[in-house]
Formats: sequence, structure tokens, C-alpha cells
Amino acid sequence: MYYRTITQIEETVLGCCIQVVGSVELAQTVVNTNTFLQPENRALWHCLQEMHKKRQPIDILTVIHRLEGLLNSQKQPLKAYFKIEERYRQFREQFAAQVARKVDRVVDQANLQYYCFVLVEAALRRQLFAVLSRHDKGEDRKKMLDLISDTTTDVITLLNALLDYNEKDYALYEDLLKVQEQFDKKVQKIQVSRRYRLLALIQGLQETRGLVEKQNLRLAAQLDKTIDELRNHAKRYALL
Repeated sequence: MYYRTITQIEETVLGCCIQVVGSVELAQTVVNTNTFLQPENRALWHCLQEMHKKRQPIDILTVIHRLEGLLNSQKQPLKAYFKIEERYRQFREQFAAQVARKVDRVVDQANLQYYCFVLVEAALRRQLFAVLSRHDKGEDRKKMLDLISDTTTDVITLLNALLDYNEKDYALYEDLLKVQEQFDKKVQKIQVSRRYRLLALIQGLQETRGLVEKQNLRLAAQLDKTIDELRNHAKRYALL
């Protein structure tokens, strides 16, 4: 169920970016290539970002044309997103149909950034679970904590996106700015002890969740799940 839902949200975001002018610029304030779960969606986002940077017009025909060029390129820049050769081959054969399917999932641009936040939160959870599964297999705890600390970048990205999203609401903007400043200070203070980076991550998410609740209960509920899972894993490995 989780896998299917996230895939549908990814396709919805990409479909909106293809069909609605200005959506790529809006979405890229929140997501990046690694945010997407499916390699096909990573490849398509790569294409959209490249077209946006070059200020090329974006619609279903121009995207299909650009994808065809990237897939036929000698360097094959999109192949890196596919771990399975057969899946890459299938994408090359069916990319036009995949783009057309995503266009059918267009969402109102007013909801686009919310869906982007959901994808970032899901990507953060996948990253943490991957790290913790490595620990279960006997990898060094210090290495695990180093990897967990990298997720602070994702939280800061989320905070920056929330700031951009709520800039018109001056009171909320000021509150979010304070949270961001506090979180940055915490991260700077804990460089000596890597163990406390996870604590800062949890605290940063908790403070973000309180402010997010003012604008979107669904996003707040998503953050609640992440915070609970982080705390449970931290207790499991005696990090709290």
C-alpha cells in the first residue's frame, strides 16, 4: 500500500510539472532527484530539471522529445538511476507511454507543494530505515551515526521549503525562521558528539511539526509518524 501510494504521488507531482506552467520551479524548492523512489521517475525529474535550467518549453511533446535525446545519448546519463539493466531497457521502450500516464494524474498546483513535502518525508524515512538495516547486519555504529547525520541536510531543506511556502504569512514566516535558526545552531553545537545529531534531528522535526500543524493537518500527521519511528529506533540502539 505504501509503495503504491508513494508511486502515485510521484506521478502526480511529475504530471503537474509537465502540464502546469511554473510547477517545476515550485517543486524544485522542495524535492530533488533522490526524493523519488522509482528510477523511472528519477529519470523524468532529471529531464525536467535540465529543461527548466535551459529555459526550454515544457509540455508532453517537448518532454518526450528531450527524453528520447537523453536515452539515445552516448553518455546515457539516465542509466545511472537504474540498478537493473532490464528495467532500463523497458523504460527506453516505453518512456513515451509512461510520460503520457503521468500527465493523466495532474493535480491542482495549489496542492503541489504539499505532495512534494510528503515525498521528502517519505524519502527521509527510507534513508533512515536503510541506515538502520545496515546496523542490523552488524555494521559499525559510528558509521551508522555518520549516515544518520547526513539526514540533517534533508530537514534543513524541508525548513527552507516551508519558509518559501509561507513567506506571505508574515507571522508564520517569522516563527519558521526562528525554528530554522535554532536548528542550525543545534547542528553546529553537536559536531563534537555525533550521537546527538539524531537528537537534534528529532527535535528539529518536533518543532517543525508544531508549526506545520497551523497550515496543514495531514502534513503534521506525516511528521508525527516519522518522529515516533525515529524515537523508537533511537531507543532501540540506546541513542536516547
